[in-house]
Amino acid sequence: MTAALRHHPPVVPTFAYRFDTPERSVVFSGDGSDLENLTALARDADVLVSEAMYLPAIERLAARFGPRAARLCCSKACSACCSLEPG
Repeated sequence: MTAALRHHPPVVPTFAYRFDTPERSVVFSGDGSDLENLTALARDADVLVSEAMYLPAIERLAARFGPRAARLCCSKACSACCSLEPG
């Protein structure tokens, strides 16, 4: 197993993981704003699993840290979580 740091505020530290076997290699990573470490880790992997998001967790982040923190954590492509407003 190999790990690489990812940039994912406000949660720190976060990591991507690579598992190599004689048959295959798989990389797991959550979303993040950096790509350099992930690109190096995933190079020549058979499978990359990325952009995992659990919407109830985003809602809890918004409740705990405010909607700005939740927006920092989510992908711009996810309008459901990126449109969280104070409430």
